[in-house]
Amino acid sequence: MYWIRARDRFSDNGLSGVAALWRNGHAWEIDRLLLSCRVIGRTVETASLAYLIDETADAGASVNEAWFLPTKKNALASEFSSSHGFRLEDSVQPQPGSGA
Repeated sequence: MYWIRARDRFSDNGLSGVAALWRNGHAWEIDRLLLSCRVIGRTVETASLAYLIDETADAGASVNEAWFLPTKKNALASEFSSSHGFRLEDSVQPQPGSGA
């Protein structure tokens, strides 16, 4: 689990997000990356993802995976994964109770 604070020279946004990652052998899954709408679009999402990828690499990850389940409330994030180097492997719906 990681928490994300955002601060710049103009303001301190405080706790602005959380991330949950799981290790599965040499692969790491970014299970959750939640950010406040106050900081989205200010490169906090890119900086957070870069930090998480560095952390997984330091821990021996050779692959990083993530789920994206489109909803009405996360349309803003629909292009985030692909614009940051993730590619769609398949379109599998999460199973009920899987936490996704």
